[in-house]
Amino acid sequence: MAGFVSPPTRQVVLVCAFFAGISLDRPLADGPELLAEAPALAKEALPDWQVDSQAGWETARLHQQNGEERRRSGELAAALQEFRAAAKIMERLVALNPGNVTWKRDLSLSGDKIGDVLLAQGDPAAAGEIYRAALTLREQLADADPANAEWQRNISVSHNKIGDALKANGDLKGSLESYLAAYAIAQTLVRNDKSDARGLRDLAISQNRLAGVLSASGNTPGAIDMYRAAVDVEERLARDDPKNAVLQRDLAFSYADLAGVLVNDGKLQLAAAHLNKAQNIITGLLEQNPDNKQWQEDLALLNSRIAAAPR
Repeated sequence: MAGFVSPPTRQVVLVCAFFAGISLDRPLADGPELLAEAPALAKEALPDWQVDSQAGWETARLHQQNGEERRRSGELAAALQEFRAAAKIMERLVALNPGNVTWKRDLSLSGDKIGDVLLAQGDPAAAGEIYRAALTLREQLADADPANAEWQRNISVSHNKIGDALKANGDLKGSLESYLAAYAIAQTLVRNDKSDARGLRDLAISQNRLAGVLSASGNTPGAIDMYRAAVDVEERLARDDPKNAVLQRDLAFSYADLAGVLVNDGKLQLAAAHLNKAQNIITGLLEQNPDNKQWQEDLALLNSRIAAAPR
């Protein structure tokens, strides 16, 4: 993990120490060791966040990075603590300067991270509250700058996350409404820029979410139509960027999800064909990188689905 902390992060720690007159007469650690101590160093360097707002923002970023590392290692409670520490700093900064759109955006991103951990911990109600607070911030940004496509995209992200929380809490109707709100924004953004690959991927993500909740609600024909729409978009993206492993994996799991609802509709041969397509994509990715654990797990999952599929 040596080199995990970027040079700018090391500079932030040193600059904060300089402002506070802290003498760092020992070499700074590298990797996660520095990342773990950086927020404390920065906080010592800047006990009053109003003295240097930039340093406060950088300290929040350190907490975010630390939280991401904890989440990747499965330490959800520690990750939540780091993300909440970042959000607390960002809340102070936004209160100091409500017109700073960067800080307000970053505060909404902190909310997403907190909500994601809460959802992973099995608390969708709490996650939903956090996601709604992030949505409020994003709507404020969009109201002040309606033509900003990034603000609109972020609102769509919020609606999808709220839908995830509602679905996890068993509220399929509320989830569908949230997903539809996200989908409407994604459609508008794609109409405004049909060549934007990120916008097209966002559209496919919304279509997949809608298909999932339609399937869970018993609307199999609607789910099939929506999954097919997502597959159409993702096939185009994968064709245009064949070396992009993320897009290839997206397509593989859309094939697999479509296969699931095709089974429910009695189209067993067509479902098997889509599962085989998914398997072939992941197998191809693993041929390029046999040590990729995520793809190994993906292939194992697809193999189990194929083995369990009715014939």
